[in-house]
Amino acid sequence: MGFVHLFPQRGRRLISLTARTTGRRRLALGTILAIVIGSGATGTAYSADGSDNPPPVHGPGARAAAAAEPDTPNGPEVGPPFTKTNNVWQTDTTTPTLRNTVTAPSGHKTTATFEVHTTDSSGKPTATVVKLTDENQWGVLVSGEVTAGKPASVTVPAGKLKNGVTYAVRSSGYDATSNVYESDWSPYSTFKINVPRPRSRTSPSRHHRPRPASTHLRRLRSNSRVPIPARSRDCAAMTTAGNAPPRTPRGGRCASKSVVTRRLPKTRRSPRER
Repeated sequence: MGFVHLFPQRGRRLISLTARTTGRRRLALGTILAIVIGSGATGTAYSADGSDNPPPVHGPGARAAAAAEPDTPNGPEVGPPFTKTNNVWQTDTTTPTLRNTVTAPSGHKTTATFEVHTTDSSGKPTATVVKLTDENQWGVLVSGEVTAGKPASVTVPAGKLKNGVTYAVRSSGYDATSNVYESDWSPYSTFKINVPRPRSRTSPSRHHRPRPASTHLRRLRSNSRVPIPARSRDCAAMTTAGNAPPRTPRGGRCASKSVVTRRLPKTRRSPRER
C-alpha cells in the first residue's frame, strides 16, 4: 500500500505542496524569459522568424511567387554626380540621392526601400545599419510611388552620413498596385562621400591693394577741370586748369560747357585778375 493510502490526509497535503512549488518555478521561468525577450537580447530581425527579409514598411502584404513579385536586379545608384571610381560610387555631398529601378507588371505603381550599412576596412558591408529616419522602426528610407520600370529615388537627410566615409546601400521593391513585397534585397552598392573643402581666401597682392582715400582725392583734385573766368565776352580767353588749350567761341557762346568735378579751396586773386 502506498503512502497516500496509509495516510490519506498527509498525502493530500504533500501533493498540494508539490503542485504549488512546481507552479511557482514555472511562473518564475516564464518571467525571466519575458524579460530577456523584451530587452532585445536575442537581436532585432525584420520578420518574426528572424530572417533577413525586407521590412514590411507599407504594412502587411503578400509575398507572392517569384514570377509575380517585384524585383530590383541591380544595385542602387548614388549621386550626384552618379559616377564610379574603381566600382565605388562617388558623391560630393553628405545628403546624397539613392535611386534604383523596380521591375513589375506594366502600369503598376512601385516603391523602393533603401537601407544603408557601414563598411569594414576592406569596403565590405557590415551588419550595422545606419538609421536614416525616425518615420519607421527600421530606419530605412522609402521612395514615393513611381511607374514600374522608372527610377525610384530618395534623398538622405542631413546629419546622417559623414564626409570621407564609405558606406554600402541596398534596396528592395514593393508593388503598390498588387500589394506585393519583394522577398529579397538587391545587390549592395558601395559609395564614398567626398565633400570638397572650400578654397581659402588669399591676401591681396600689393598690386591689387585698394588705394588710400587721401591719395584718391588728391588725384581727383589735380585732374579736376575748374574754369577760370576771362574778361572777354566771347570766352576766347577761357582756359582750364592744367594749361589746356583755350576754347573757341561759337555763336557768341562757348562751344562746350566746363564741368566742375571737384570744388577746390578758394585762392587769392592776383592784381591782374582784379
